[in-house]
This record gives sequence, structure tokens and C-alpha cells, in this order.
Amino acid sequence: MYESDLSGQTVYLSNALTSLTIIGLICSFCFITFIVNFAAADLSDQETKQTYGCEIASTGIHCDRVESRFNSFYVMGNAKMIYQVTPIDFDSVKGHNGNALALKGYIQKFVTLANNPSLNNQLFSISFWMKQDPTFPSNSAVLSHINFTHTSGWSFERIWKPMDRLKFSVANTRGDLFTVQSPIHSGSFDHIVGTFDGRVVKIYLNGALVNSTRFYGEFQPDPGVPINIGQNSYDHDKAWMGIIDDLRMYARVLSIKEIQDISRDVHSPLEELVGYWPFDNGTKDYSSRDNDFREVVQVVSMAFAPDGRLFFTEKDTGEVRIMKDDKVLPEPFVRIPIRVTGHGGLLGIALDPDFAINHYVYLCYTGFDDKANKIFDKVVRFTEVNNKATTEQIIIPYIPGSSDGLHVGGALTFGPDKKLYLSTGFASTLDLKQNKTNLLGKVLRINRDGTIPSDNPFPNSPVYTWGHRNVYGIALDDKGVGIVTENGEAHYDEINVLNKGGNYGFPTTQGTNTDPTGDNSSNLKPVRFYYQTTAPAQAVYYDEDKFPSLKGKYLVAMFNTGSLHAIALDGTKKIKEEMIIKFPSFYDNIIAVAQSPTGDVYFGADNIYKLDSIDLNHSYPQINWVELTLKDAKLNNIEFEPDNKTISLSIGTDRIGGEIAAPFVNITLPISLFGSAIDLKSYSETTGQEGGLVKQFKITQQFRTSHLDETTVFVELNPNNRGQISIIGSH
Repeated sequence: MYESDLSGQTVYLSNALTSLTIIGLICSFCFITFIVNFAAADLSDQETKQTYGCEIASTGIHCDRVESRFNSFYVMGNAKMIYQVTPIDFDSVKGHNGNALALKGYIQKFVTLANNPSLNNQLFSISFWMKQDPTFPSNSAVLSHINFTHTSGWSFERIWKPMDRLKFSVANTRGDLFTVQSPIHSGSFDHIVGTFDGRVVKIYLNGALVNSTRFYGEFQPDPGVPINIGQNSYDHDKAWMGIIDDLRMYARVLSIKEIQDISRDVHSPLEELVGYWPFDNGTKDYSSRDNDFREVVQVVSMAFAPDGRLFFTEKDTGEVRIMKDDKVLPEPFVRIPIRVTGHGGLLGIALDPDFAINHYVYLCYTGFDDKANKIFDKVVRFTEVNNKATTEQIIIPYIPGSSDGLHVGGALTFGPDKKLYLSTGFASTLDLKQNKTNLLGKVLRINRDGTIPSDNPFPNSPVYTWGHRNVYGIALDDKGVGIVTENGEAHYDEINVLNKGGNYGFPTTQGTNTDPTGDNSSNLKPVRFYYQTTAPAQAVYYDEDKFPSLKGKYLVAMFNTGSLHAIALDGTKKIKEEMIIKFPSFYDNIIAVAQSPTGDVYFGADNIYKLDSIDLNHSYPQINWVELTLKDAKLNNIEFEPDNKTISLSIGTDRIGGEIAAPFVNITLPISLFGSAIDLKSYSETTGQEGGLVKQFKITQQFRTSHLDETTVFVELNPNNRGQISIIGSH
């Protein structure tokens, strides 16, 4: 159907921790949808089942214990870029020579230059002035033109501990980085030059050679990614805060005299100049190559009017823009006097359910109280007249913010009950989220005029749910069943079902970077969580017919992965399917997503895209399932040795001799992960004998389809024993 993605590390699974982490393992994923058929045995009340879902992570493969299996797979999608989000005005600051470009770290502002052959040279020199902001505590990508695998390209990275320095790296095709470093003077302008002549990598500071290193291997100059200033070129990470001025790139190695002349503002050589960007009044290239950078502004929320106009918010400009017939109108709908912070700025947008009649547009944004010297969020309503905002009304005047400007929430949507739902972040204050009397770490529900509905769960309170960390998306279906997208810190982003009056446990029973299945309290658990950070953002419920595979599902924009997740719930509000739509033709963040009245799907962040098609003929499993059943046995850990295709279980039995049914363990593994099991060995720590732990075992291979092959190993254990079982797979 077609509608218009093993090294020899050891892996440990701890039953006490209910997690399996597979480090450094690369394999093709299989997804298992079958019901495990266990060998005949006396299945008493002491039988326990454990299911683990395993997904790729930056460390290899990571597995977490889950309540039950669900169908998770990814497909490829095609989309058309219809708008590049670029600010109208260039925000310049004082530089070394005239004006300069300022990057603001957490705000995620950066500039980008599309990759092209003129940028990719076997020999090159890069010259620029930089002023590092000393208040920014992070390793950061100042200039980046290197791919994800570090097998092609180069980069300049600021390292902030133990002392501020700049690192210039050139990659060879084996993934080795050849790096030179120079100290930098935070708060002052430094002149930096990096050169590469095919054999030696050098870095200069203020006209003097500081460091050099020999380069070995092959250099591939085209990394297939853009040049970014202010964050990585391959994953939009490592945002930088500082000022850059007078950037020059050459397709040759500059001499020491030329470098000194540039640093003294005496002479600027023009021979083999690839690009020159003074950043005085914009990001234009003043060489003859027309390599213009583009300043990127992120769209964070979008919503359609019944007449097909798309309203969207630009986080850092404070502008709401309108797109009509895939063309953005020249004048903004409104420009809000926002306070731009790390996560703050112009945030969520929602259009009134009766917009065709009242033309109400609701916005959430970050402001600053000069008298109190505090950051805050507020919700306002405008009336749209001829594509312009009129008649402002304050709906919620004050939601406390954080001093660092992080974790502000700001999602807005209406439900079928015509109530306005709003998310608030925890504002970096861990002591307040489990307090229902404040507005932090909550989902709020209010009437369209800002008053409190009489059927809210807590009397005279806008609080609808609580115990959240940072919700960026809210979506409800036509029956009022809703989800919220919740960001973790380094791990465990969540998709939660919205339950009236529900407590979601943060930060007490569900803490930072902790597996939510370890929460044994009555607090609500996510229906889907992600160990590898995906940063789920805006969500929308899709109910049109243009893309049948999406109908009846929640579409979630994933910032980090640049994908759309289509999530279906069953009648008990548990996840039954997750279809992940990846876009191989481009890599971009996705923050905002919206459904048009005709069923089109628009999404984006740095750019706005329109979904063209989804290839359902080729789907690929996202999750591997590993399932264990134990009876009268306790699993202590599992050790996985991929090179040897061996899984070892450390296990003990509780039952004493003389019982009718022996204790057992049944383990089911995908063949893609392990291969076909061919033998089993055991050792009893109790008796000190080889084979003393196992009474008998049975290996069953199931060959169904290419994605469903499995190995099931049933092991009957000797009672009152402990030791190790090793299951050996085929090579």
C-alpha cells in the first residue's frame, strides 16, 4: 500500500532494576506480534512474566520492562517544503569590525548554509573573530560541517571545562578525529584560524600558531550536511552562545603572514575565497560565490482556521504569521512583545472552536515583569479581522516562570467540550509540582473567557492534571480522550493519556531520568516512553480521510528525531500501535504539527513541510521484544555476549524438593537479535557441578515470516538451587 533503519560488548539485565541495556550492539530490528506458546507446565499463581521492549539508543540498544507488547514500526514518508522560516529583521550586535552575529545558546537560534560543492575542499582555511559568552556553561558547536558518524568534514567546538578553549577537528573516513586546541578569552574577541593542508591540522590564535597535529588516513571533504553556526550540523545539538564576526573560508592554506595580516586588520586576501560573511547587516556572502547563510527561526505551534488558513507562532520573533494557499502573507498577524528565554518566547496557539463566527485566536507567551524582575507566562485572546489581530483580552494574566527561562510548557488546544487546555512546565522548581494550589507542572482547563469550569476536578481551580515535568503537546479526540507529550531530561520522554484529576508523579514517584515502570504508586504511568530522548512536542488528533493509515490516531511531532509518530489507543486507553514516519529526503527538527480542514498534514520547525505520501509497502520494526516467564525462580541478571551469540542467565530456584512441578524459566528471543539457539549449558553454584542447575530443556525455533522468527527456550530447573544458564546461538 502506498498513501498519496554486533560488536563484542557485554549486556546486563537486572531483574531488580527492571532494565536491560545492550551496549554497542548494532542489528536489524525484528518486531514480534505473536503470542508466546510456552511448553506444558504447571502454571501456578507463583508464575511471573516479564516483557522487555528493546530499541536503538546512542549507546547501542536499550531495553526497558513494559506492561505489554504493542505494534511499533517505522515507515518512510515524503514531504514538500513550502516555507523557510526566516526572521524579517536581522538582529545584529556590536562586533570586532562593525556589526556581528550573536547566537544565544538555549534559545536554539542558529544560522545555516546549505551544503554545496564550493564548500567542500581538500585543502582549506577558516578565519573568524569570536567572543565567547562566559556565562554559558556548555560545550558548544561554534562552526560545524561534520557528519553524524564523524567520517567526513570538520568542526570548531568550544570546550568550557576546566578552562575555556576552542577545539578544531578534522575527520578521516574511518571516524577518527584529528584535533588541535587553543585557549580563548571569554568575554573578549579572539581571532581564530584553522587550516588543513591534507597532512597537518593547525589552529592559530590572534595571529600566532598555537597547536598542530599530523593527519592520517583519507579525508572526505563532503559530509553531506550544511554548515551551521551555533549548533551541530547533523543533529541540532550543542547550541552555542557568543558572537561571531568576519567569517572567511578559503579553498587553500593561508600563509602565516596572511593570517597575521587578517588578525591585525591590515589585509584580507581574496585568492580562492569561498565565502566572506561580515555579518554587518545580515548573513549575505560578500564573495562572488553567493553562499548566503540563512538565519533560522523556529515555529513552535500551528493551527488551521476552517477556511484553510494556517496560523503559526515564531518563538523568538514574537510574530504570528498566516499562510494562505501555501503562501505566507507579507505582514504578520500580530507581533507580541515577548521575553525570549531558553524555552520561553511566543509559544502555543489555538483557534476557537467557533472561529468561523467569533474569529478568536488564543496565544501563550513569555513576558517579563520589570517591577518584580521576574519571568512569567500569560494567555491572551485576539480577534482576527482581515488577517490582523484586534481587541486583545487577557485570559490568564500570570503563570510563574523560572529564572533560567526553561521548562515553561505553553501548549494550547481546545477539546470537544469547547474548553481551553493549557500546559505549564515545572519552571525548574522541583518543590512545587506535587502542590495542586499552584500552576506549575500542570495541565489547566478553563472556559474560553478564562473562568473556571464548574466540572473541573478540583473546586475553583483551573488544574485538570498535575505532577508533570514539561508538557509541550496536548491533543484530544472527538470523544474527549486526550494525550499529552511530556519531555524528560536526558532520558524517558513520555506520552501520557489525559485523565481528569490525574497525578503523573513528577518529581516524587517518577523522578528525573528514571524508568517510569519502577513507580509502584497509584500515580498514572505513561502509555509510551522513550529512553532515547525524542523531545515530543505539539500533537494533533487526525480524523480526516486523506491519509487512511493516520485516521483515528494522534500525530506527535518529535523534535530530536525529526519524525512524526502516529499513535493509536485501544478501548482501555492503552497504546496498541505506533507508526513512526521518517523523512529520508531531509533532516530537520519537527516541533509543530497541524491537520488542515481537507486532511493535509503540515509540520515543521525551521521549515514548514506538507506531507505528500506514506510508503506502507515497506515497514520496519522499531522494537525487539524479549519475554521471560519464571515459575518458582528468581532472575538475578542476564548477560548478553553478542560476539559469542551467548545469553547467560543468573538464576535461583525457591521451591524445595518433593513438589509435583519443577521450577522453570521460559525465554523468548527474536532470531535477528540472537540467532537460532542450538545448545544450552549450565553450572550450579550450589553443588559446584556443570549441568547441576538444569533438569531438562527444550529449544523451539519458530519460522513464520522474516520479521517474526523467534527462538523459545524452555528450561526445567532443579529445585533449591542457584547458578548460571548459558544459551548458545548460531553464528
